[in-house]
Amino acid sequence: PDVKGKRILEFLLERFTFAPIFCALSLYFLTIFEGKSPDQATNNLLRMYKSVLTANWRYLTLPVFLNFNFVPPMLRVFVSNIIGFFWVIYLADKRRRAAAAAAKKEK
Repeated sequence: PDVKGKRILEFLLERFTFAPIFCALSLYFLTIFEGKSPDQATNNLLRMYKSVLTANWRYLTLPVFLNFNFVPPMLRVFVSNIIGFFWVIYLADKRRRAAAAAAKKEK
């Protein structure tokens, strides 16, 4: 099999299949874990999804590409977890800022 073609296919599948699903689930469950209702989580998801997915594609495409192409297979999960850790920090900060802006608007 063509290894280069397989890597490109894996990369494209990750970016256009896994990333959108991961973003949606992350936004939803971050809200649920804050103790908010499923309706609030859904509203948050609908409000922030497009900007978060766009940021995911903008900021994580290069790290994911490097991980798929240059990191040994044995270390890919570890590197993915490190990338994911920083991504969740980014999401939490983005959500915190959005909540602060919404609270400021209500006043």
